[in-house]
Amino acid sequence: MLIIFSTNLDPADLVDEAFLRRIRYKIGIEAPSVEQYDEIFKRICTRKNIEYKTEAMSQILAHYRKKNLGLRSCHPRDIVEQLIDTARFLGRPAQLTPDLIEMACDSYFVSLDPSGNPPGA
Repeated sequence: MLIIFSTNLDPADLVDEAFLRRIRYKIGIEAPSVEQYDEIFKRICTRKNIEYKTEAMSQILAHYRKKNLGLRSCHPRDIVEQLIDTARFLGRPAQLTPDLIEMACDSYFVSLDPSGNPPGA
């Protein structure tokens, strides 16, 4: 039997030290570098039959800077899927156009802070 726990929370906030000792193997997954993020994004685009564009990555990274967001390995998949869903809703082909990227990022990266401040601000 294999049991896998996954969380973005600090394990010390969830369980005590004795419990953590009983989990013999722990793997920390760090945030990707810009180069790794770009490679993940390219692979997702290929998998989803969407033509990759360098300028699309520049626009997405600008969105991260504007909102003070950290890169996460799941974001490329989620953003591309958000873009596909948005294009389908609008009756358009799924392409990395500036307007579809903006809509996908705006709907994916919402602030949970009522003041509208980005996470970590």
